Amino acid sequence: MMNEEDAVATLDQWDELHRVGWQRGTKDECEELDQLDDLYRNGWQRNKTKAKNYSDISSQSMQRRKRLASRLLLAIVILAAAYFASEYLFSVDLEEVQNHPSTLQIRIAKKENITRHLSTALPDGGCKVTPQKFAEKDISPTYQASFPGSGARMTWNLVIALTGIAINDDHNHAGVGYDRVVAVKTHYPLDYGRYVEDDQKFRGAILLLRNPMTAVPSFFNFKYEQKNHLPNHSTRAPTEDWIKFRDSNLESELNEYQYFVTFWMEKYDSRDKLLIVMYEDLIDYDEGPIAATKIADFLGQTDGVEPIGREYIPCVWHAIVKYKEVVVSKSGIESENKERKLVPSSPDSLREGPTERPYNSQQLELLKNLVEGLIEQFHNDEEFVAIMSTYLETISSTVALD
Repeated sequence: MMNEEDAVATLDQWDELHRVGWQRGTKDECEELDQLDDLYRNGWQRNKTKAKNYSDISSQSMQRRKRLASRLLLAIVILAAAYFASEYLFSVDLEEVQNHPSTLQIRIAKKENITRHLSTALPDGGCKVTPQKFAEKDISPTYQASFPGSGARMTWNLVIALTGIAINDDHNHAGVGYDRVVAVKTHYPLDYGRYVEDDQKFRGAILLLRNPMTAVPSFFNFKYEQKNHLPNHSTRAPTEDWIKFRDSNLESELNEYQYFVTFWMEKYDSRDKLLIVMYEDLIDYDEGPIAATKIADFLGQTDGVEPIGREYIPCVWHAIVKYKEVVVSKSGIESENKERKLVPSSPDSLREGPTERPYNSQQLELLKNLVEGLIEQFHNDEEFVAIMSTYLETISSTVALD
């Protein structure tokens, strides 16, 4: 049985291996990684007992020996690749994060392998970065549901930082299950997500909403990166590519948005089981720490989850969300902090390229119709109506570029 330390390492290494494999090649390469992972888990565990008695296998079982040896060799190769990746590709050493009069100061250490981090309280009011862990006992996880392009990875890291407990995704890529994770990232019921068979174990959901006018082009940037084998969150697509995609796919994308929002609003119609968070609030200087506090309070209602103290949440929020601030060192030297969520190997949201994502008048009308329809559909939910009304105001004030 895998111990907690190994399981956490597996979660980190698999997430990074899968991400880099996907960036490097095609979907087929990722499927090959999945197959290798399955061979390792199934083949290694199934033959572990036989391996211990290898020297006692009779000469009449030579064929069985060959099969076992092949599986062992495959496991060694996979483990070696995982070690190499964590040691040389995805390691980052963060010694300390603390408050500075203008921003957070990050000091990089040299010899400590950490691939994901959470922030914990220090007596002086700063934040210290430590590894994520699995819950000490089985807990009821929470869905972290979002339409693609709505800050899922940022929220993933924020949840870890607020609780100190690991997260999984709805594909269970790390093979660790859902019993001891605080949340499960999902885009379900869209094709990019997957139904979780242990659904009855979940206590509720955090629904992360973003204005469809910006969520759709953000997701398109991701698709553009995958199509052109670019690192995730590194490049914004050229405006002409956006226009071509927009003209062919906007209506279907908006239908997907409505389908996604409707599913989660109807699945949990009680506010003790559903927390709605605006992406726009989450990245705002004034509203961001408040939104992070709501997330911490909501997750803290789960037995076995003890979030960081409220007084430290602004520090945690700043470290995770506002990572591109100017960092002032003790020597007074200023530099741009481009370490995504305190993890330099994860270049999320460091996209470069054109920010303009124009819509024509007909497409703005489609966006307005979508939002107005959702307002009418859930008119009894004051919080949801207030969020959608904000989106409607932004869409209505946007100038069409026909």
